[in-house]
Amino acid sequence: MNFEYTSEQQLIAESVRKYLEKNYDFELRQKRVQKPMDIDRHTWTQFADMGLLGLGVAPLFGGLGGGANDWMPVMEVMGESLVLEALIDHVGFATRLLARSALAYHRNELLPRLMDGSLVATFAYLEPEQRIASHQLETTAVAHDLGWKLNGKKTGVMGLPQATAFLIAAQLHSGVGLFWVDASSAGIHIDMYQTYDGRVAADVSLKDVVLDHRAYVNLGEDCWPWIEEAIDYSSALLCADALGAMKCANDLTVQYVKERKQFGVTIGSFQALQHRMVDLLMAYEQSKSMTILAVCSIDEYANSLQQADMDKRKTRISAAMVCLINASRLISQECVQLHGAMGMSDEMKISHIFRRLTAFSQMHGDIDEHLDRYTQLMYRDSFTS
Repeated sequence: MNFEYTSEQQLIAESVRKYLEKNYDFELRQKRVQKPMDIDRHTWTQFADMGLLGLGVAPLFGGLGGGANDWMPVMEVMGESLVLEALIDHVGFATRLLARSALAYHRNELLPRLMDGSLVATFAYLEPEQRIASHQLETTAVAHDLGWKLNGKKTGVMGLPQATAFLIAAQLHSGVGLFWVDASSAGIHIDMYQTYDGRVAADVSLKDVVLDHRAYVNLGEDCWPWIEEAIDYSSALLCADALGAMKCANDLTVQYVKERKQFGVTIGSFQALQHRMVDLLMAYEQSKSMTILAVCSIDEYANSLQQADMDKRKTRISAAMVCLINASRLISQECVQLHGAMGMSDEMKISHIFRRLTAFSQMHGDIDEHLDRYTQLMYRDSFTS
């Protein structure tokens, strides 16, 4: 099988790379990290102008089309540059879910604004003490006059402070519902904080938040299967982002051991270190293969709600997440160790890659959650096949 990127995919990724090299180098990123609550509209506007916010959206709705495999090279570049913008939450959740809505208002009014960058949205799903795979939510939505009333709390919401709207998952009388909520709505309290890797997240509290009927994102009787698909889609993109960070870590470390001298020779000439670098390369290559499997599985089963297809998608996504979490831990820790004490200093990019990959291991489910899901699905499959 040929897993080389097409010329179009390479062109888009190269355009993004050139923009980031010129406008988002490590020093400029450091300035952003030091002022996390400042809103940078320029970068987001540039992403929109490059067409990134419409990538993966059907041309019928004004998007560029394509699938997760088209996002993979782009997200690799984003990971190499440690981009702070919550692109995955915007395109992987908000845009993807709104494009499936049965309500014309969402597809014709909101979706174009998400693609042109004038609206920035993020997904609010996780709750305190909740695992990623759980669809029993404490946040509730009840019918109110001609609309809805929401109460509850969400945690770990990414995309702030740029986000102007949320897609909020809430428990209905039967099943899970999805709601478009303006960030300035009465009854919303947003507590923002900087994360370990320099990004910004928030806890979002909702108290008697009243919405009109158009806020309900109609994905069928129960939104949960499509929410779960969006989580898997975003997890595949997250794997590609981590893959880019791992590649950057390896490249920086190879360069460092070729230049750093000890005992009169470069430390890269030591056979023991050469073997360790080979181990890191193999971990990266295995991660790349599993990321390809993840994005291909998403595209293969993107529109299917058949149980067998959903199980295959979930199994492969969890397998990829387990592989990349293990690899990210190995690569980040080994690369910092090979740099020595300076590898943990704030001035060194490798320390920020370490933080990025450590944060990755806790996003969209940790390794235990994905191992649980993988084993349960494989166990069930062994009795049904």
